[in-house]
Amino acid sequence: AIPIILIPYFLVFTKFWMVSVLALAWLAYDWNTHSQGGRRSAWVRNWTIWKYFQNYFPIKRTVTKGWGEKKLARAYLVPSYSFGQNEVHNQETFPEGTWKRFFQKALQDTLKKLLRLSVCTFHGRGLTRGSWGFLPFNHPITTVVGEPLPIPRIKKPNEETVDKYHALYINALQKLFDEHKVQYGLSETQELTII
Repeated sequence: AIPIILIPYFLVFTKFWMVSVLALAWLAYDWNTHSQGGRRSAWVRNWTIWKYFQNYFPIKRTVTKGWGEKKLARAYLVPSYSFGQNEVHNQETFPEGTWKRFFQKALQDTLKKLLRLSVCTFHGRGLTRGSWGFLPFNHPITTVVGEPLPIPRIKKPNEETVDKYHALYINALQKLFDEHKVQYGLSETQELTII
């Protein structure tokens, strides 16, 4: 195995230097593609595998009342909730006292200290049916988009103002969740918990 520190050497000073040149050329060519809406190709969209994955990851967006009437000339907070997103991966918490839990806890604590990032252990499906991996499970995701909340432009908002608009957003999100939860497979008693 090649140590990671030697990879730049191999990509610049050996016969593999052309890989670096091609990667940089592609980076320059592709620089603004994301802001132009991607690179759509009717030819690729006719491939069988494209149609398979299009149906494998069904994502729908539902826009509620009032969206079309608003012109986004100023800042808006838009409440949205994706039903089904929690079902595309399984989160693992190992039993206390096992070596897996010890390793999981040590890794989580270390990353939290170093990166200020809390991570979870998750898994999905593998490349073959019934196998373990990191691909998402085949479960539909429906994103419901609520009515935009107008927010005035404030150069230096104080904490009270931020709390006011945060509460407005949380209330709108709660209302959106409660209106649509039964329609997308949750029980009437299901609550949205915001931490």
